[in-house]
Amino acid sequence: MVIFRFLLVIAAVLLLPACSAGGRIMNALQPDEGVSVERGMPYGSLARQKYDLYSPANATPDAPVIVFIYGGSWHSGSRKDYEFVGEALARGGFITAIADYRLYPEVIFPAFVEDEARAVAAIAKRVGAKHPLFIMGHSAGAEIGALLVLDPHYLKAEGVDVCRRVSGFIGLAGPYAALPLHRKRYRRIFPENVRAAAIPVNFAAGKHPPSLLIAGKSDLVVDPDNTANLAKALKRAGNRVEVSDYRRVGHMLLVGSLAKPLHQFAPTLREIKRFVGRESRLAAPFCGR
Repeated sequence: MVIFRFLLVIAAVLLLPACSAGGRIMNALQPDEGVSVERGMPYGSLARQKYDLYSPANATPDAPVIVFIYGGSWHSGSRKDYEFVGEALARGGFITAIADYRLYPEVIFPAFVEDEARAVAAIAKRVGAKHPLFIMGHSAGAEIGALLVLDPHYLKAEGVDVCRRVSGFIGLAGPYAALPLHRKRYRRIFPENVRAAAIPVNFAAGKHPPSLLIAGKSDLVVDPDNTANLAKALKRAGNRVEVSDYRRVGHMLLVGSLAKPLHQFAPTLREIKRFVGRESRLAAPFCGR
């Protein structure tokens, strides 16, 4: 059994560049003891407007809530591929929501950001104001999450005040400063007339909630300079930002390390727990401090 699990870990590391394949293996490896899950809860009327909610078995009345937004280049992905994230964060003491959103070619920017704004609002309403709320994303999901936090009009349209409700942002390997426009697909997802509004660093000026930005120095999918550039811009505007960049960690291993068998490859979960634990103790307003 030990050998079998070891081989699965090795396979997961090799397959992690393929989000769905790696995710399914991680789901199989991640322990789910002490976690309860509610699946397929709607936040809208469309097929992909649903979320899953992972809760610690003994969740405290003020347990932090993390809304995790997965990646997939804005054209692929499913909340089912990231059960290991929900379970890992819930076992760490956090109520965790993972929402699907509409993808290209069904929609283009900014529809997927609007979907996640609607999901965040529904989740915030469901859990109540006693629970500190954090937005977290990986890859394309980090771009979406960063826009929700830095461009407040998305959440404002859903009745959520970023500065009074969002305790912090956690970004993993996001394309914050440069979109992957080398392929026609991405130029279609982000038409030229709205492209500037899709780049989070363009909204770094002004006061925002604190951020934890994590990148892998061996990331060959999203240039780690995106993380460095967003951090510099946020700090220049007087915002509090923490940056962690891990050696020998690639794009999918960064999020894969949340699963227990891969903890040894990067301290991602430990960093998140520290950041959320500290920021959860602070009261609103959360912007610019």
